Amino acid sequence: MNSTYRQRGLTLMEVLVAQVVLSIGLLGVAALQTTGLRTQHSAHLHSQATLLAQDMLDRVRANPLGQTHYLGFDSASVTLTNPACIRSGCTPSQLAQHDLFQWQQHFTRTPAPALPNGRGQIIDDDDQLHVIVLWRSPYFETNQAHRCIDNQAAGVSCIQLSLRR
Repeated sequence: MNSTYRQRGLTLMEVLVAQVVLSIGLLGVAALQTTGLRTQHSAHLHSQATLLAQDMLDRVRANPLGQTHYLGFDSASVTLTNPACIRSGCTPSQLAQHDLFQWQQHFTRTPAPALPNGRGQIIDDDDQLHVIVLWRSPYFETNQAHRCIDNQAAGVSCIQLSLRR
């Protein structure tokens, strides 16, 4: 009797091993996709903060006679009203208040502010004016090498642009 048997197809064990390998590969692809989305969102928030800081710095530059009226502003502690002087002509002080009012709206508007827990500050440091934008980053990196203010909380990202006066 001839007992040679030729196997055809795959055994159940080979199929299971192939499924495990494929599953691990797909999990890796899903993890890469999640990391990519997280990084993209973080970059978007960083871009928004940079645009907000640059916008205010440009407004300060455009109002050289009113620069002192911008100093000490903190969007988290001051509620401004619109001076409504744009059509009738603003004094440098009123223009500063208008600029700060519009800038503050980006941090406080509902239902969606420009940045999560966003905050804008303008501070004076001898011969420089600093525009600082802070926000709570949902994907905060543990390496917090860049700090904009002394009492910056953990998990808060920031952008700081300066203007030499």
